[in-house]
Amino acid sequence: YGELVGVCYDTIENYMAIRWNQKIVLHSSVESPDELFMRVSGFYDDILPNLEGKNILIVAHSGIARMSYFYKQGRPTGGDYTNFEIKNSHVLKIDN
Repeated sequence: YGELVGVCYDTIENYMAIRWNQKIVLHSSVESPDELFMRVSGFYDDILPNLEGKNILIVAHSGIARMSYFYKQGRPTGGDYTNFEIKNSHVLKIDN
């Protein structure tokens, strides 16, 4: 979602320094944490009504897992998404 898609991490390291704090503008073409939250929320709003009472497995990177957590727990005040951390390859269970 922007001109940095597919660019190696070393190239974008400066943009990622404070990546989960909405108050910091990292790069004009990089999807902001709030934009990512809205995209993930839209996904869940679309699929969850049809999956009532079912277990689902979503495999995603930690950014999507972070936004999934905030979808269930509520959006952080002030756009600061730094108060939740999940490492890649870890399991996040969210009860519906």
